Amino acid sequence: MQVKVILGGLIVAAVVLTIILLNQGGTSVTQDVAVRQVKNLPEVMQYLKSVPNGQVLVDHEDKETGSYVIQVFEVKNGHTATFNWFLVDKKTGQVKLL
Repeated sequence: MQVKVILGGLIVAAVVLTIILLNQGGTSVTQDVAVRQVKNLPEVMQYLKSVPNGQVLVDHEDKETGSYVIQVFEVKNGHTATFNWFLVDKKTGQVKLL
C-alpha cells in the first residue's frame, strides 16, 4: 500500500513540475536543434545534396512569433542566393515555411 502512495505522489510531482516548466515560457529548442530540424527536411536535404556549398543558418529570432528565422542559401558570385526561409517555433520545434 505504501508503495502505491509513494509512486502516486511521484507521478503527481512529475506532472506538476512539467506544467510549471511549460508555463515558464522558456525556450526548449536551441538554435542548433532548430538548424538540425531544417536540415532534415526532405527539400533541404535535396538542396544541400545538389548545392555542396549550401548553408543553413539562424538569421535572427522573431520575438513576435517566438521563432528562429532560418535561411537556407549559398553564396554565389559574390551574392547570397536564398533557397528558402523557415520559422522554427522556439517552444514546440514546429517548422514552417516562411
